[in-house]
Amino acid sequence: MRLRAAIACFLDIFRVCLRRDWIGNHPRERLHVGAPVRRDGSRGAEAMKRLRAQYGLLLPSGLEAEKLGLVFNGEIPAGWKPIKERRAEAEKAKVKAKRDALKAEIKRRKETPTRTHNPPARSSA
Repeated sequence: MRLRAAIACFLDIFRVCLRRDWIGNHPRERLHVGAPVRRDGSRGAEAMKRLRAQYGLLLPSGLEAEKLGLVFNGEIPAGWKPIKERRAEAEKAKVKAKRDALKAEIKRRKETPTRTHNPPARSSA
């Protein structure tokens, strides 16, 4: 009985090893846990670059930028607005453009005469 129990334990461990691809090749029943791990950090770098651009932090830096005078010295330029304000202004401009287009369409319709179809009267002859 001990021999049967030992063989059953061995077979269980052997099946797990096959399923996890630790030994052999078992193409029918592979257990893939999670997505493959990226080691180069490209996704994180892309996300960071996108966020920095969104918040206006994608600024030049380093020796070459200093030579060209492109380094941020702490002074905020005149007329600078946060992204939230710029988006609100853009939304207001869109609404105003739609409203102006609608007014122009209404004015055009009022100015053009509408044609009514008056069929000739039937004679009772």
